[in-house]
Amino acid sequence: MPIFHCSYFSTTLQTETKLVVTLPGPFLFSEDDVSLENQFNPKRTYPVVYLLHGATDNEEGWLRYTSVERYAREHGVALVLPYVENSFYVDMHCGPRYWRFISHELPLFIRATFPAITTKREETYVAGLSMGGYGALLLALRQPERFCAAASLSGALDPYQLFKEGIIPNLDHKTIYGNLDNVPGSDMDLLALLQKNIDEDRPLPRLFQACGTEDFLYSMNRNFLESATKMGVPITYEESPGMHSWDFWDRMIVRALDWFDIPQLDWNEAL
Repeated sequence: MPIFHCSYFSTTLQTETKLVVTLPGPFLFSEDDVSLENQFNPKRTYPVVYLLHGATDNEEGWLRYTSVERYAREHGVALVLPYVENSFYVDMHCGPRYWRFISHELPLFIRATFPAITTKREETYVAGLSMGGYGALLLALRQPERFCAAASLSGALDPYQLFKEGIIPNLDHKTIYGNLDNVPGSDMDLLALLQKNIDEDRPLPRLFQACGTEDFLYSMNRNFLESATKMGVPITYEESPGMHSWDFWDRMIVRALDWFDIPQLDWNEAL
């Protein structure tokens, strides 16, 4: 499975940024005889999962601590893993414009640099853990025209509560949001975004949510699920024993990829 560690100058961020991209390939020692012409057919495009990291992590965390590269290969899907610091995937009050980067520049860069990765909504997915779970739903709800499905694993789904109650005291919310009171009801509030999409009758992506029952964000995830359900938003929800840990996320990313129901590639198909 090809894997690319990329570093390039971001116009939006005004600095070098890093990301990892993986592309699927046919299984080694497959019973099917896949020709080189089919394997490297320039007309082939791959479904893609934008896979987002959590706070204090980086673009390599998913690959270092889980087997997601193998899972992606089994599902025939490309992965795009960007780096956004501890930004919560927003344009920071005192820092880089990570929302602009993740929502606008990154897909343009991927389209230009990796033309084999699809731009079709029906084959584009987003998932993330913790801060990245929030980021995944933020992308899906702000840009429902781009994503057919989104998955949040142990998501930090209410940043206002997260910082107001000091749940993660080592991060400076003023750097991210300025005044924390700006978050509720804004386009950084996931429940407000859900309601806005409902009011505007916009087609929502399918939503998947998972959290461990021993996770310190468990009650936050349950509250989000209950609020979304009251709005009439269908969410596939799974919970099981587990903490805020890579062991749980390794198990749940498999569940999310299965649930996405990604179209399977036929390596012998004539394109």
